[in-house]
Amino acid sequence: MFLFEEDNYLAKREGLRIIFTLLENKEQNKDFYNYFLSQKSHLKFTMTFLNDESTPIQVEAFRLLMVFLNAPEEARGSKVNDTLRRNSHKMIEFLKEFLEDKEKDDDTIEENKKIAIKALKKMKKKTE
Repeated sequence: MFLFEEDNYLAKREGLRIIFTLLENKEQNKDFYNYFLSQKSHLKFTMTFLNDESTPIQVEAFRLLMVFLNAPEEARGSKVNDTLRRNSHKMIEFLKEFLEDKEKDDDTIEENKKIAIKALKKMKKKTE
């Protein structure tokens, strides 16, 4: 993922968009979808960009996170599932404040944050 190591806003944002587009068309890109979601390093990659200084890059990373959270458990790798469960409490707390002051006019993000938190709570219950 050398492209993302560059400090180039446009490369990061467009790269994240391309990955999302490939994942969104999972029937056409089944191999990529399965590979991407099964790798813990890809979840870590996504989480890293949630903390980017650029709001548009954070939004693109959030869209990728939603793909992870909306995917069936069996589509994600066991290490990805374990990581999501183990860190669900921290992620819930993070998402409660995520983009709170930046995206007030975007109802889609707020709705997706609620969906993400609900999915994480469901995962958390499985470990309790």
